[in-house]
Amino acid sequence: MVRGRPSETGTRPRHGGGTKEGKERHEAVLAQSAFPAIRRFTQTWGQRTSIDDLVGRMLSMSSTAPAVLGGERIGLETDLREALIPFAVDGLVEEALEAAALVASRR
Repeated sequence: MVRGRPSETGTRPRHGGGTKEGKERHEAVLAQSAFPAIRRFTQTWGQRTSIDDLVGRMLSMSSTAPAVLGGERIGLETDLREALIPFAVDGLVEEALEAAALVASRR
């Protein structure tokens, strides 16, 4: 199912949007700027993805890149594959995805 919806900001955590020590959330920065009227739009959908593609996606992220993992790469790949196998049907895993955008404007 595909849905698009605007929502209020700051009410739910999102992947990649959490706070890090010394950094403010985008919403907090915008709220204090000349563009304090903030709307958040999201689009959610599901898709079937192969276990190989999910492992490849993991390895493409900076925190789990092969250079970062070093000798732990094979073990992590194996653990991920074993964790995903129970959820696979014909080698594919159903995943839920969400894209989000903040739109800020003057009041």
